[in-house]
Amino acid sequence: MQDFAAIDFETANNERSSVCSVGVVIVRGGEIVDKFYSLIKPEPEYYN
Repeated sequence: MQDFAAIDFETANNERSSVCSVGVVIVRGGEIVDKFYSLIKPEPEYYN
């Protein structure tokens, strides 16, 4: 597998809707060609 996208979500608590960050990496030919990371305000907004 030489070309793919990997996505990672981090949650703030046990709620599936509490995504607090997301990261994406694009790989082509076995090399990382692009990446993205962002913080997100989770709902509900409490942290474990």
